[in-house]
Amino acid sequence: MTYETIKVEIENSLCWIGLNRNAARNAINRDMCLEITDAMQKSVENTHVQVIIIHGNGSCFSAGGDLKSGIPNPSEEVLETIYKPMLLSVFNSVKPVICMVHAYAIGVASALAMSADFLFMSDDAYIKAPFIDLGLIPDGGLSWHLVNQIGRKKALEIIVSGENIYANDCAAMGIANRSIPKDELITKTQQWANLLATKAPLAIRHSKQSLNKSMELSLGEAISYEACLQNITMQSEDYREASLAFMEKREPLFRRK
Repeated sequence: MTYETIKVEIENSLCWIGLNRNAARNAINRDMCLEITDAMQKSVENTHVQVIIIHGNGSCFSAGGDLKSGIPNPSEEVLETIYKPMLLSVFNSVKPVICMVHAYAIGVASALAMSADFLFMSDDAYIKAPFIDLGLIPDGGLSWHLVNQIGRKKALEIIVSGENIYANDCAAMGIANRSIPKDELITKTQQWANLLATKAPLAIRHSKQSLNKSMELSLGEAISYEACLQNITMQSEDYREASLAFMEKREPLFRRK
């Protein structure tokens, strides 16, 4: 697939997926959804890629859904067939995904940002859920992310107010991992991505799997589910390599096996 709305760059073990509709403030249209989904799939399949970073080129991360072009309205069909596969490709990625937000992420773009495993924001950036002022409810899984990340009362406050929620508050509430000075955002994000790339890929994959599943389970069920996944990791070559590296006092060389 030739990309028209995003720009994909692979540097060493990092894949950078940049939203690239600058004239439209990176508004998310049908083509962008399809292209992000495709780029995510290719990144997961690429054995050289260890970490995926989603960011916005130009003046902002994204102004949200493009109601003027490509996606005519937030109908059930559009949400199910266009937005959902894109958002789940990020959330369910077996490789770690970082979202790097500068300026703002509005509406469904904030749901995209929260679908990533890690969210880094420049200290002047904000997220915004303006749905209620349009007579709509949050979509793209935004309600789910908010209630699971910050609780029902604070989630409803953000939804009803429609106010800008700035990076420092996002970090304090647990929506974002870090609020970073804007001139250091790229450098700090890349440093974290490089660190992730040195970790055991299978362990990261199954840690994500365990956390996602645990939100549906009781404590006892979660312990049993962890035990099942731990059995997989303990039989891996990565576990044997990590154990040997520890004994030999060196850094392990993981091979995803």
